Amino acid sequence: MDEEDEEDQTKVIRSDQLWAMLFVVNATPTPNMKKLICFLYSTPASNAYVECVFSDMKHLLNDSRNRMSVESIAAELQIRRNGSISCIDMHKYLLSQKELLKAISSNNKYTFKK
Repeated sequence: MDEEDEEDQTKVIRSDQLWAMLFVVNATPTPNMKKLICFLYSTPASNAYVECVFSDMKHLLNDSRNRMSVESIAAELQIRRNGSISCIDMHKYLLSQKELLKAISSNNKYTFKK
């Protein structure tokens, strides 16, 4: 037996895959067990993501940006956290979208207090 055969035999299965397989194989309805397992796997193992969000918020909310609406800040935070496109690619994309550029440069989106 060579090393590759041994690796195949000792292949590790992730615990979430094991539970998914058990729920598929076992025909007995177990809604409470499913809820418990879903809850356990949705609980984060650390608070690193939350710390990153707070760090981003610190950069978004500063004295020079104190007039931004909550909606604008929330939208920018969503883009920062969920966007996977690089700044260069985003710039190229924006330059290729004429209608979007026209909307960005218009004043229609702003409401000013009088």
